[in-house]
Amino acid sequence: MIRKLAILFFSILPFIANAQTIHWLTFIDTEDENVGVLDKNGREVLYNHFINPINAALKEKGYKTNIQDIHGTDLTPQKGKNVITNLNCSQDDIVVFYYIGHGTHGTVGGEPWPMMLMGQFNPDYFIPLKWAHDQLKTKGAKLTATIGMCCNVYQGVNRRDIPSFGVNYGNTTLTEKEIKSIQKMFLENKGDFLLTSASPGQSSYGDKTTLGPIDFFTFYLVQTFEDQAYDGTLDWSTLFSTVKNDLNDFTNGKQTPIFVSNLSKATASTTPPPTSKPVTVTPPASSSATSTVSSNQEWMNRIGVALDNLIDIRQKETARIAQASELEKIFTPNAVVKVMSQDGNFVIDKSSADEFIGRLATSRILLKVAPVDVVVNDSDKISELKVKEAYKK
Repeated sequence: MIRKLAILFFSILPFIANAQTIHWLTFIDTEDENVGVLDKNGREVLYNHFINPINAALKEKGYKTNIQDIHGTDLTPQKGKNVITNLNCSQDDIVVFYYIGHGTHGTVGGEPWPMMLMGQFNPDYFIPLKWAHDQLKTKGAKLTATIGMCCNVYQGVNRRDIPSFGVNYGNTTLTEKEIKSIQKMFLENKGDFLLTSASPGQSSYGDKTTLGPIDFFTFYLVQTFEDQAYDGTLDWSTLFSTVKNDLNDFTNGKQTPIFVSNLSKATASTTPPPTSKPVTVTPPASSSATSTVSSNQEWMNRIGVALDNLIDIRQKETARIAQASELEKIFTPNAVVKVMSQDGNFVIDKSSADEFIGRLATSRILLKVAPVDVVVNDSDKISELKVKEAYKK
């Protein structure tokens, strides 16, 4: 067992050493028979209009991405607790926790924050949002944000401590102003931020929108985020104050988000130099306790690091060619790469893995290539990869 752990540690070391990282911990209940459609679309919108653009903007500053996308049958309180308690951070890292699912305040009284059901209904396993935030604050990251999109209604459960834009069927594009605005919001602040989508005694609502069926909080969040990024005015308190006021007005006071900000100004850390050697993508360690979803996510995180290095325009041409050669090793001879639209499930480009890698190795305008799905054969070779691309406008 010790030997296996040692092998696992050294296999992932290149991915965690000397790298500033933004950690995304998303827990989304996409299986609930009542709101599953809302939450499924909410997950897509959250990633396409919030997480992916932020990752693209921060990649310019040397930030890697660690995505823990927990949804479907993977969502359990035990999984939530394990991911939160086992997260490791460095002092320049950023942590963002985002929950979409059922929640409750429990009995009247106590702190204003809800408890998250995490895909089940046994009150003994509810996870308090405040507990999750307090745990994440101890990880030592530069910036920690915890967001719970869930009901906060009073129930007999004991407490424990229409918008103006539409879908995009093309690639994500970011202007220089948008990039700088996102970088400033995430890199020039330190401390922590805690938010929930409804006040004590309130429900969180959702319905059809121009982005499909989705919870209204996430809808207003991505709308306001994109508007303020476009204007170059992104700010944590301003962003969520606007969401709070707009959602409160839209629901006639039936849903009012609340947040507490303990942020202060910080100096953005120095952008690390490009990797001197090509990133090797090693298959994740197999385990009977590891689900296919978790294994695929680890594959995508590792591929993402190598793709970041491949499109880094600071690299010499020889270094990008070396990275391209290294990436080609993980694909089957007939592997296919599909570039997906920002919204929806539309293939906007399809090519062989070799052609895809060659295009990326010479691009000067790509900001980020985010893997969104992977098919791996029994020989740990990739036969199909789906990605979403973000470009500098």
